[in-house]
Amino acid sequence: MGTVQTNSVVVLVSQNTLFRAGLASLLLEMELGEIVQAVSLTDLHNCGRLFEDDGQMILLIDVSGQRENAVDLVTRGRGYFENARIVLMTNDINIDTMSRCFAAGLDGYLLEDISQQSLADSLRLLRLGEKVFPSRLASIIVDYSRQLVEPQICMERIRAHNLSDREAQVLRCLVNGDSNKLIARRLEITESTVKVHLKSILKKTDAGNRTQAAIWALKRSSGPDSSKGLAAASLAAE
Repeated sequence: MGTVQTNSVVVLVSQNTLFRAGLASLLLEMELGEIVQAVSLTDLHNCGRLFEDDGQMILLIDVSGQRENAVDLVTRGRGYFENARIVLMTNDINIDTMSRCFAAGLDGYLLEDISQQSLADSLRLLRLGEKVFPSRLASIIVDYSRQLVEPQICMERIRAHNLSDREAQVLRCLVNGDSNKLIARRLEITESTVKVHLKSILKKTDAGNRTQAAIWALKRSSGPDSSKGLAAASLAAE
């Protein structure tokens, strides 16, 4: 069994031959050290190579098309190379899978559409001991957190007061404290259309302003924590 005398090794594991070859070519341009390719972790483990210091090794595993095996791949990779920095590359973000992978010892989670420069920066951060993940994850977390705390409005009860589906959606946004601009972006309509819906909502709810309309909706909420939305609603731009 031979020893690879190198301080920096990036091991690329992928079943996709073209993807593996293309990524290996990009990695070579980044001058991150020796680039080793393998079809699978089993092949890598059985190839007879001993890395002198797997603490300087980045194990980059392509899991596209096999996300259900992601946790197992991380666990096996950690078992084979205890001190390596393990990174998964995939074509989508799955919060549950990602969470379980990090719990299993994952160090990085990257998307395949990452730019070359961002990939290089991410791998260098990994070598410094940092965790890396897609930047778009931040917006997903914000949306997820918002869903956890936003009041649950009973849409059927709101519609029962002759509000259209779109008006009910706008009213829910009011309860969240959204501005007209944000409402327009969320519902993919123009701000002028939002104003038209607001005018109709105020008339149908007999409200004097958007805050009163939001309170009207909260009073008809089926959720136990509907009062949480009052503060947010009062902050909405008049």
